[in-house]
Amino acid sequence: MPLFKKFISAASVVVYLVLPQKVNAGGSAELTGGNSNVTLDLKMDKELASKFQFFTRQLPSVSYDNEVSYFGLISLGYNVWDGLNILAQAQATPGVGAAPRLGFEYFKQAGDFGLYGEAVSTVEESPQIELLANIGYRPPLTKDLSLVADVEAITLLRLEKRTHDYSTQRLRLGLGTGQFEFGPALNLEEVGQNLYYNVGGSVKINF
Repeated sequence: MPLFKKFISAASVVVYLVLPQKVNAGGSAELTGGNSNVTLDLKMDKELASKFQFFTRQLPSVSYDNEVSYFGLISLGYNVWDGLNILAQAQATPGVGAAPRLGFEYFKQAGDFGLYGEAVSTVEESPQIELLANIGYRPPLTKDLSLVADVEAITLLRLEKRTHDYSTQRLRLGLGTGQFEFGPALNLEEVGQNLYYNVGGSVKINF
């Protein structure tokens, strides 16, 4: 599978390039492999100026039949209150192009829990609403080891037509040590009435 090998090589190069930038930017790179595909989830954020935050997320994936898919976004946030940002965002997928979105996000750290919520809408006559919720739990088990549990849910809705366009859920449960997290992984996707799943494992580097 030459394309699959190229994807893994490209993922390794990306991780290598971003790790030295941890002084100037934060983020993570997660490689997930399952029964359906292999996906790289790359996130990077950087404070541009006082109250302004830049964020990008890139999600390329390749199936075992060498079918490649991609999703990416860039986002500019402005802090209006502790943990609350106003967002200007652009998302892109092949064949669809870039879609500008406006909305807000909120983050709260409470002990070992991390809570994140986002609500954005396309700027069009019949807007598409995107709702995102993420809950992370990382309690320490020993001096160098912690439990890692993550649940992320994303739903795309069209309120005017009362239709559900797309949903995805990502579940992670494993262990963390230093910059690294690893363990079982499950991705679910709902497109219309169809449900797809990718179950396997993931390795994540935080930087």
